[in-house]
Amino acid sequence: MYQLLIIGATADTRKDAVISAVKDKAKELDVTIDIGYDLDFAEHKVTNKHVLQVVVYLGSLKALNDAECGQNLSFALARKLQIIPVVDTDDNNRRRQQIPSEIDKILSVMWKKGTKSVPTQLVTTIFEALSILEKNRKVFISYRQTDATDVAIQLHDELVKKRFRVFLDNFQVAPSQDIQSEISKALEETAFVLLLYSPEMHESHWIDVEITQALESKLPILIVKWTNAKQDIPKVTKANFPTVYIDPTIDLVNRKRKVATSKLKEILDMVEREHHNGLLNRRKEAVKVVKEYAKEKMLNVDEYPGWNLIITNTAGTQGKIVAITPRLSCSEDLYQLDNMQTDSIQASASLPLFGNRILLQVATKRTSDHKRFLDWIINKRNLSVVPGVMYIDAYL
Repeated sequence: MYQLLIIGATADTRKDAVISAVKDKAKELDVTIDIGYDLDFAEHKVTNKHVLQVVVYLGSLKALNDAECGQNLSFALARKLQIIPVVDTDDNNRRRQQIPSEIDKILSVMWKKGTKSVPTQLVTTIFEALSILEKNRKVFISYRQTDATDVAIQLHDELVKKRFRVFLDNFQVAPSQDIQSEISKALEETAFVLLLYSPEMHESHWIDVEITQALESKLPILIVKWTNAKQDIPKVTKANFPTVYIDPTIDLVNRKRKVATSKLKEILDMVEREHHNGLLNRRKEAVKVVKEYAKEKMLNVDEYPGWNLIITNTAGTQGKIVAITPRLSCSEDLYQLDNMQTDSIQASASLPLFGNRILLQVATKRTSDHKRFLDWIINKRNLSVVPGVMYIDAYL
């Protein structure tokens, strides 16, 4: 369950704008978020230990001098909640007149004065803080260079602006590198494929390799298909992936090399939605498998925000933390797991001590270099990486 607390002055119209924008985004992603802006809401409406709470502080001179805003902020700080400050300036002196010193060093989101619409960055940051959207969102663009390079580069640039990390071989693979090895690694790391189904795509051996690996790894795929791409590719069409169609006579401009604005927005919106849905489904499937194995061993599974599972024995005397990543694990995943705040979990679960912390990665293809790197990071820490859900049984 997700909860958003909005702190702002009584007459600040931005509060209603944020609520509306968050509700619209939640509806698009098919999630439910409780939203409120008073202390009673934050303290009493939801007391469940499984709730992830995030705070938006709408900075202003009125909020800075408002007693209720101060109380709400004190509550958030005491609970160690993630706080997103919002200001209308990047001038340090004016900024200090809008937000309290306690959160002055937190990176804020800019919302220019007089702008009615909620900044896209603020909405994205809220959903990332709630672990609904990936903070480290990655996309692999698969395309045919002969007829789709310009569109691929355009989509790369636009997705980067939306804070995606995009793999495009033009930019990420050097001439001296093993292209097949780099592409294979990138596919598992990104765990989401944007396939540009152009008229000449079927002629590319490399795209066939990429599609085959993506299908074997059950990666989410979004297809952008030219309406004049006549050659059928059975392995793609049979999979029935979500598809956006491009009509070259209407949707491509600048001598048919770039996607027109309206169609570009449709593609970007679809990438965001399908990226979320694809990785969400991978995580849900992983949780399902963990629960099935735990049930066989008569272990209890408790779900916590951020896709963390607590596995305990029936007596409640031993416990393990299992975190789930839908892609290849990285150093940041291990760092977060190693530094996970377990005080509230420890108290609620009545455990004397957590045992091994386990990082379950859905992706199964990893190189020996990747394994050595993670082993070097783990060293003597009480951490384990499970390379695929089918191996979790051995760690429970």
